[in-house]
Amino acid sequence: MASIFAYTEQNRDSKVINIEEAIKEQDHLGRKTYYDIVTLEQAHSTNRTKSKGLSSFTNRKSHSMGGVGIPHQLVQNEIYKLKSFKFKAYGKQFNILIKEVSLEYSVIEGKYRVDCLLHLRPTCKFYNFFNGMIAIEVTDTHKTDQEKIDHLRRAGFWVLEIGITGRKSWHLDDKDYTIKDYNRISGYIRKYLQSNLKLRCLSSQKWIEPDPTLSMIYKKAIKRSYWGILSIFNKT
Repeated sequence: MASIFAYTEQNRDSKVINIEEAIKEQDHLGRKTYYDIVTLEQAHSTNRTKSKGLSSFTNRKSHSMGGVGIPHQLVQNEIYKLKSFKFKAYGKQFNILIKEVSLEYSVIEGKYRVDCLLHLRPTCKFYNFFNGMIAIEVTDTHKTDQEKIDHLRRAGFWVLEIGITGRKSWHLDDKDYTIKDYNRISGYIRKYLQSNLKLRCLSSQKWIEPDPTLSMIYKKAIKRSYWGILSIFNKT
């Protein structure tokens, strides 16, 4: 997975550097090791300016994992940091407690990977409901392949989808991203993840009954609409 951002140390609290800064460091200090923004794998800066290509950080998984956009990578990076996550799915409200998050988690004998795998805390109210784990697929440039969804379902995974296609302010030409953009977009993503998202469920293991609170709100709205229409007819 090639990127134009990387960590300077193998932890997510370390400084983030972009590829231009890394190339300048390399010119002065020689080849240096950085760490992938998603996997924390060792990565090196690759200068492709002479061949008019896009310079990037590369690691041993860069070619086998395929390419995803910068916003996709930053969403994964922010999901990794979550300790809890509030969202809606199938009309039901969930508030989960997260023990840890695995990124690019390999399943089905390495044939497929999920973008994020949330390992729930045993004290989480929905721990048994989700069998202790929720897989998250981040949808940006293309939808999740149906064959992959079917395999994950058969493997017993709950799979939810976070779509970011419409977030135009997050998307720039790769060569234009700066550290300022990294900080700005990461801030937007944090707020987005905290906004009680309504998520599409790609794969579920049991039928979810609608949240009675949400159902009551819906019924009240219908009732208000009914009496509002009736009052109009009474006036005529």
